Amino acid sequence: MEIDEYLSVAHEKITANIYLEKLFINNGIDFNWFNTDRIPDHFDLIIKDIKNQGFLK
Repeated sequence: MEIDEYLSVAHEKITANIYLEKLFINNGIDFNWFNTDRIPDHFDLIIKDIKNQGFLK
């Protein structure tokens, strides 16, 4: 299964909605992460920090 295809579709849908795109930007989600080669090794810690801030419930 090629996850990059799914990430590409998700990226297109997010950037097509200006409010959702701003939400991602304001919460520190890097659009480069929509490519498996660019997902940081410490991604789990980034998501945990976002959850600790009260997001992604």
